[in-house]
Amino acid sequence: TDLAVSSGTSAISLTPGLINDMVGNPVAPVGVGAALGVTTFTEDLVAPVLDSFCLDMNLGKLALTFSETVNATSLDVEQLRVQNTTSSPNRWRDLTSAPATQAFSTFVTIDLNAADLNRIKTHRDLATARTDTFVAITASLIVDMNGNAV
Repeated sequence: TDLAVSSGTSAISLTPGLINDMVGNPVAPVGVGAALGVTTFTEDLVAPVLDSFCLDMNLGKLALTFSETVNATSLDVEQLRVQNTTSSPNRWRDLTSAPATQAFSTFVTIDLNAADLNRIKTHRDLATARTDTFVAITASLIVDMNGNAV
């Protein structure tokens, strides 16, 4: 996870089969021991965005899709709420705890615990259809590979 996070961790090596020029000549190799260091490095300061989610109430799985790779080991599921409207919900469940299945990905799957799943199922107007299934998150939910909060 410490790759390409600073100029000191950013370099490139090339193998002859990587690319050819217009005539078909292979690129001159640059070995790992002689890797070219970066001349300009711009740190990732862009926060990840929750692009979409899928909730499977039968399997008890909540899949989150982010705009960039996130560090699922930083996931704090208590910063996530399932609610019945986009704003001012009258039914919701703040999740309590659940493991994430992917470590470094744009896609994170959460296995809902039995208490959260059963509590959601007690409401007839919460997570029964697309029209009453929404999520709300805080900035503390998860961070990207450079520590930027969602």
